[in-house]
Amino acid sequence: MSKADETGAVFRDAKVLVVEDQYLVADDVRRIVQTLGGTVLGPCGDLDQADRALVEDRPDFAVLDVNLGEGTVYPLVDKLAALGVPFVLATGYESWVLPEAYRDRPRLEKPVTARALAEAAVTAGFGARE
Repeated sequence: MSKADETGAVFRDAKVLVVEDQYLVADDVRRIVQTLGGTVLGPCGDLDQADRALVEDRPDFAVLDVNLGEGTVYPLVDKLAALGVPFVLATGYESWVLPEAYRDRPRLEKPVTARALAEAAVTAGFGARE
């Protein structure tokens, strides 16, 4: 049994930045994060919104859509990595499609489910809080 299965609320008291430009997907991820005990920052539909959210309130974890309409989330990935904030890339792409520099980053396949997100968060280095 994984740590995510044991806790049931892997994001308990955590602030989770959600970056997703598709409204329905963003809303689904928002509900999943809340079900897992987290407080959602966003959802943010583009990098400008995500950058503002990052400045206003540092997240404990992030769920990031790779493609954001007119660009990619990679500049934000670099910022989060520099800050030591764990995250997952939410995408329908296989890892080999991603740029080489980002292939080893934690990845979550869409459509996102609560179980998959909880397990991906643990894999990404985020654990339940005591």
